[in-house]
Amino acid sequence: MATITPRVESLVLDAGPLLSLSPLKGLSKSYFTVPQVLGELKDDKSRTHFQNLGLLAGVKVETRMPDSAALAQVTLAAKKTGDYTVLSVADLNVLALTYALHQEYSQKNSPESAAS
Repeated sequence: MATITPRVESLVLDAGPLLSLSPLKGLSKSYFTVPQVLGELKDDKSRTHFQNLGLLAGVKVETRMPDSAALAQVTLAAKKTGDYTVLSVADLNVLALTYALHQEYSQKNSPESAAS
């Protein structure tokens, strides 16, 4: 059986791919979402799809809250671009978690951290 090489290191999921029952296996090494996204999964089909991702597809989705600094940065940027009024709390948290994970990845893979 051929091994699927993930396209990205981490993938932060909004409700869209969970509501549409999108196949996620092989897209990423790790998957994340925020609690607010899980709250958007109101129908049985999408909740079952989320619960079965780990069991049937081998996709473990870690639920994680972004830190307050990341949320503040994203909120400030959204206000500057005029997007703030159309973004939900879930949207802001998904963006903030994506920003926080990018910061973690950048720090972990910076030349300075490789030298230590």
